[in-house]
Amino acid sequence: CVLPYYTEAQLAALPAYRRRFLVEQRMLAQTTDALSDPDVMACQRDYLLDLIPRLRGNPDILAYEVENEQPNGYMAWTAAQMRLVHELDPVTPVCLSHLGTDALAWAQVPGLDFFTYHPYPGGNTSPEMDYGMQVTVTARYAGLGKPAMSGEGIGEDWGGEARRLGARDAI
Repeated sequence: CVLPYYTEAQLAALPAYRRRFLVEQRMLAQTTDALSDPDVMACQRDYLLDLIPRLRGNPDILAYEVENEQPNGYMAWTAAQMRLVHELDPVTPVCLSHLGTDALAWAQVPGLDFFTYHPYPGGNTSPEMDYGMQVTVTARYAGLGKPAMSGEGIGEDWGGEARRLGARDAI
């Protein structure tokens, strides 16, 4: 993806929330601020208003995921993003992924069609917990609110037999 070239006149005509980043280069203090900063949220809205109509109706799109591994505490942002995506494409499902903290709370966010969790052994599971059991319990727990499935896990640093057993236990 290549960013568009802006002329000086085009940069001057940008809304203030875009000029902040592209002209003034005033960035966020930390990445999680992207889920609460009004300027970022306005840019995200513009992005979705441009992107989703381009993807709508594409049979290769299974679902939209509004945020990969959503941090805790941003239910309002998440609900707003899902609402906008559903307004722009009411047919394609919208999902959210999380690292497995409170799956039921995330699965109940308005507008969420399904939930994926990312149980990484040793990351958000305890060493004493069987990985397959953790995947099953989380799926059933989240399934009380919305359909749920494992979205990713195991990790690239797990190789050979450990990776094979982790995949087996997840099934």
